[in-house]
Amino acid sequence: MELTFLSEVSCVPLQRALRHQQTALRNFFSGRTRYPRFKPRTGRQSAHFTRSAFRIRAGVLTLAKIATPLRFAWSFDDIDVTLLVPTMVVVCREPDDRW
Repeated sequence: MELTFLSEVSCVPLQRALRHQQTALRNFFSGRTRYPRFKPRTGRQSAHFTRSAFRIRAGVLTLAKIATPLRFAWSFDDIDVTLLVPTMVVVCREPDDRW
């Protein structure tokens, strides 16, 4: 089947992308904005994970359907990462292939 690759990733970022697209088109058809620009694959890419698709424990980020946990750098010195309970995580890839 042609779409079997979609089961390799979590459904949460795919659903969030569809919701973002729906909001952009709804705003366009109601006259609030211009037609949405669809971004090229070579530009900055991002995936939005809601609370059901990630877990943060001991400074390690674990995403749904990804076996290897990710280390992340926290940019605020005065906030303890272990006390945070985020509702969404955005994972971005820059055009120069940095995540």
